[in-house]
Amino acid sequence: MFSGGAKQHKERKVNAYNAWSYIIAKEINDDAEPGEAQRLVNMQHDRINEYHALTDEQKSMYIKQYEEERESRKFGTRLSQVGRANDMSHICGELEKMIYGLKNRAGVDGFFCIVRNNTEFQSKPYWYFTDARLETYLRGRIRGWDCVNIAALAEAFCIAGCDYGTFYRTSKAKADYLKGEIRDKVRTMLCTITGNPNAVMNYANHEQEIVLCYGVELVGWTHSQFTNPSSLSTSLPPLRILLAALESGACSFQRLSPKELGARQKAHDEKVAVGTIATQKQCSDAGKSRKKQKLAESRSDNNNNNNGARCDIHGKDVSVSAGATATAGTGAGMGASAGAGVGASVGMGAVCYV
Repeated sequence: MFSGGAKQHKERKVNAYNAWSYIIAKEINDDAEPGEAQRLVNMQHDRINEYHALTDEQKSMYIKQYEEERESRKFGTRLSQVGRANDMSHICGELEKMIYGLKNRAGVDGFFCIVRNNTEFQSKPYWYFTDARLETYLRGRIRGWDCVNIAALAEAFCIAGCDYGTFYRTSKAKADYLKGEIRDKVRTMLCTITGNPNAVMNYANHEQEIVLCYGVELVGWTHSQFTNPSSLSTSLPPLRILLAALESGACSFQRLSPKELGARQKAHDEKVAVGTIATQKQCSDAGKSRKKQKLAESRSDNNNNNNGARCDIHGKDVSVSAGATATAGTGAGMGASAGAGVGASVGMGAVCYV
């Protein structure tokens, strides 16, 4: 059906009889010596009456116990190095077959890297490329690409718990990282609850710009200061507690009901009326186009400067209008010229006043 692909079988639903059989076999053969374990078929035949006497509640209990055992075998930690190594070798081999089969069937290429995430398991990073030329291309195109170094960095990061904070050496660097995480999570939550991807958190005017504007409120803030994270102190414990609250959902945005929002709006208006909350001052040139105003002033200055110029050449007063040129020479190549009220280049023996 899958043209050579690895077919992933769905697990069968656990039934009460199989669960009961597994539990009694485990109870009887758990402490049995090698070679003395009883066969499952014999145990089922000898104790079949016990199964028929089970109530529905007891059958459900056996099913639940068996499901827990099965999940433990699937996701439980292998206790021995040999078991871990064999499990990794088997899974990596299956992954290679699946990806190689996908390459042949669908026409794709790729690679993967598997590294350990604890120091108890001794294993080298595992790389796989569907085509060796892909690794050569990446090594030539990406500066510093080296499978050994990349795997070593990934392994170190995973062993550290995939926590960026463990890689910062100073308290300030760790605090800056935590502040950045807090800022990003708050903004992400605000964009999610408002449905506005361009929403920006405002801490200084939170009541007006967030609560009254979007109808939501940030609750569960654990830090003693409610301000922009960049302005918080560099003490690490309060920052970690706040970040944990944001990640767990204890600190989040809550939408206000129309009644609550109306009450907040009324309270805000009353504070503005008595002067408790300062309103934003309006610019003196509000409503005016600053670009056009500056352009008009610039043109006016140019007109005033371009009215004309007067030159004193060899004791004679010469009037030079805008765009005109005055020239006086004492010899070949000697002269003076004055442009449109801007400046003048003066030759020998001539003085120009602009």
